Amino acid sequence: MSSGTKRRRANTNGASNTDEPSLARLNQLMAEAVKIAKAIEPTRGDGPAIKKAHTLAKSLLKALPTDVVVKSVGYDEHKASFEAEMKALQTSCKKNWKYGYEDQEEMMKKLSKSVVNWLKELWSLMQEEDMDLKLIEKSLALCSDTIDKMMNCNSRAGYLDMTFKAKIVNDEEETIFEENVAVTHTLGWMWRELLVIASTRGTAVKTMLTNIKLYKLIKEVFNLFRDSDSVEKNCDGYGFWDDHWSDEMKDAAVKVRSERPDEGKS
Repeated sequence: MSSGTKRRRANTNGASNTDEPSLARLNQLMAEAVKIAKAIEPTRGDGPAIKKAHTLAKSLLKALPTDVVVKSVGYDEHKASFEAEMKALQTSCKKNWKYGYEDQEEMMKKLSKSVVNWLKELWSLMQEEDMDLKLIEKSLALCSDTIDKMMNCNSRAGYLDMTFKAKIVNDEEETIFEENVAVTHTLGWMWRELLVIASTRGTAVKTMLTNIKLYKLIKEVFNLFRDSDSVEKNCDGYGFWDDHWSDEMKDAAVKVRSERPDEGKS
């Protein structure tokens, strides 16, 4: 005799049996839409419908969720902000070179502090095992490009004389890096960290080395690798700030150091 309890039929087609929003369902619907779009043979009278389809496609692209990793890095937002501030600085330098240097100095300080604050976030993000280190590289390249443009904006303000405090701490609130230096020095330390972390995770560093050379940061980066454990300061009198390195990172540092690019033309 039947117990009266029916077994639920297994869902073997992979589709959700609910109407709740999910990425799996979204991808399924988009795949179906692509298939239909390819199969359609439009006629002369389909113009309005085609126009509506294109409008919907644009709306869909805007509505699609952002990758959590990409969103956490905030590359697009920082790029837009840096470029807007840089454009304003360059315009000021061009139109008011003689008398506008005080305003330009304030603009440089504001933008530099924004770069340094983002560098702090980027260091924390690159510690995450699943972080896309190529996205971190792209972000460091943006920071390097921004600083390079400030150094060459032809302002009387004298950007090379400016220093900015940078303090980076880990999740345990331990100080990992703390200096009051030119942003190029902090950038050099960040590139060094990325090179070492990437090497330990098997991520290629070739393009990272190319960027370091492009932005003329080879000395800033490679002067922060120790010759020996007994050395406490580098040749410029700065600390190495590598006490947080694991043995694996120390081994990776030896390998990375051997790949130092020459300082000829990029």
